[in-house]
Amino acid sequence: EKTAYDNIEKLVYAISEQGYVNVVDYADPANPEVKSSLSIDLSSVGTLTDVNICPEKKLLFVAHSATDKVGNGGVRVYSTVQGGQAATFLREIETGPMPDMISPNTDCTMLAAACEGEGVYENNELTDPEGKITLVRNFDTNTPEVIHLSLAGLGTDEELITKGVHLPLPEKAMEYWDDH
Repeated sequence: EKTAYDNIEKLVYAISEQGYVNVVDYADPANPEVKSSLSIDLSSVGTLTDVNICPEKKLLFVAHSATDKVGNGGVRVYSTVQGGQAATFLREIETGPMPDMISPNTDCTMLAAACEGEGVYENNELTDPEGKITLVRNFDTNTPEVIHLSLAGLGTDEELITKGVHLPLPEKAMEYWDDH
């Protein structure tokens, strides 16, 4: 699904649709080796959506949806695999719904999560949570600062398009898709 490369330990972290963070040793790029004993089983937390790392700070981030896909998701923070020792869980940080992309800044002092707020259409009803951006400072401490930035009030699709914003899907696209 998505990968992140640790250039210090020469490891690739790859998330799977089955809910695992797989660890692949790339010390010998011609012969990569999957390290099954180092994988992380997150099959119970929701769908894994992204993975990223801060190799210098030895931190691994794994984003996931809520189990119902419309509730708030989260980012799980781990230590990276070091010297063949498994990653260690450090903390869970709640984000907005469906954090589909996570990215630390260059000096790894802040983490951003783009939360899609992807809707679910069931029983002729759309549950469509608001997308938002979640920023996390001090994520490497016991008291991370979490800031949620709302995307509400930015305008209608027509207003945004007039301002030059590219929208890959128009408002109510899921309803249209399901009906047609």
